[in-house]
Parts: sequence; structure tokens; C-alpha cells
Amino acid sequence: MVLKMKNEQAMSCKQASQMLSIKRDRPLSDEEELRLKNHLAVCLYCRTFDEQLDVLAEMAKRFAVAHDASPIKISANAAIIPTFLIVSP
Repeated sequence: MVLKMKNEQAMSCKQASQMLSIKRDRPLSDEEELRLKNHLAVCLYCRTFDEQLDVLAEMAKRFAVAHDASPIKISANAAIIPTFLIVSP
């Protein structure tokens, strides 16, 4: 179910991806959380991106533990460049 606040603009994928990164650095406000949840309810791509960020964070933790290093925190300012694998038939 998608709930909408008064005068709320739909969140773009760019805004959602920024919020997904930010939420790993700090708690989101109630409004930010609601807008993000509404976007994720209808956007498969951003849900997938959220899952990928979770995987990256888990991998960073495991690497830090395996190498006796401090955990790496993915910052909201980090640039993530999408990559595509093209396979010819």
C-alpha cells in the first residue's frame, strides 16, 4: 500500500538511491522514511539497489573481520557506477 502525504511529489530513483545510502549513515526522518518506502513499493530497481547495498555492507564487514581491520562504512557521498554485462548469444 502506498500512502501519500499532502503536497508530496513522487520520489525519483536518484532521490531514492541517495536516501538508501544516507539511511546507512543516519536514521531517516519519518517523512523521508515514508517517501522512501512508498518509492520502494513500486520500484523494483531501487529495491534491488537497496539489496545490493546490504550485500556490499556485509562483504565489507566480513573482509574487515577476515583481515583484522576496522569495518568499512559506505558513505552517502560514495559514487556507485552502474555496470552492465552484455552477453551475446
